[in-house]
Amino acid sequence: MNATQQNIDPFGISYTKFVLKGMEAEWIIPKKPAPAKVILFAKINEVLVNNPKASDTLISFTALNTGIPALMVSYHFKLKECFEGALDNFKLAYEWLLGEGYAPEDIILACDSPGGCLTVALLSILNENQEPLPQGGLKLYPEETRAAISYQNHGFRFMGMNYLKNILNL
Repeated sequence: MNATQQNIDPFGISYTKFVLKGMEAEWIIPKKPAPAKVILFAKINEVLVNNPKASDTLISFTALNTGIPALMVSYHFKLKECFEGALDNFKLAYEWLLGEGYAPEDIILACDSPGGCLTVALLSILNENQEPLPQGGLKLYPEETRAAISYQNHGFRFMGMNYLKNILNL
């Protein structure tokens, strides 16, 4: 990993941009990070408008409030392009984390709005191929308050951001 840019914000979160297997990537690490845990976040740009700041704020807020570092991988995914390419890249980033020594149970998948289906799709593919499943999927929208959703019937664990620290025993 060759860092291309590193910044630290007023809350003590460090941001390190780099290229991961051809993808734009960024480590978002809180001041006192949880050991051996990571959120893999897919940030999809340019779906309808080019305003990636909402995703940046959401995942930074999550890292700050949970203490869990995040690896954010970015996609420039326009409606005319294939979803499969973004999904392949998300899987590649997950496999990269495994190769870096993270255990599946220490990885949490997350996406917001337009990319939310990437989390479910990757969990489905890993499950179907009987590959190691991550800790679960993170629901990043506070308006999603239902304790159980249909994906849990397939063995996928979805958690709300407000309960993440308790669920992971941090």
